[in-house]
Amino acid sequence: MYEIPPMFVQPFVENAIQHGIQNQDGKIELEFSLVNEYVQVKIKDNGQGIKATVKSSSRHQSLATSIISERIANYNRKLKHQIQLQIKDLSDQGQQGTEVLLLVPFSKNY
Repeated sequence: MYEIPPMFVQPFVENAIQHGIQNQDGKIELEFSLVNEYVQVKIKDNGQGIKATVKSSSRHQSLATSIISERIANYNRKLKHQIQLQIKDLSDQGQQGTEVLLLVPFSKNY
């Protein structure tokens, strides 16, 4: 059994639900896989994307991203292999939506 720290994935899934599937054809993909010594978590939605969300909401502030970034920094201080986070607006690639890629070194105990 592989473990990752608690509450690392949930905020991004919540964001995908809140911002990514606002239309009736909304779709969220959640994929877990092992890549070397990491658990790779990919969360992808087909919503309007980050730029459009920020543009349509002048009060948009991603608390989830800032909280997770702070938690990652705290964990990375004590980990040999660093947690990595990438957030892509898929409109930059001619697609629709957002993709979050989280690489977390797996451990038996956190």
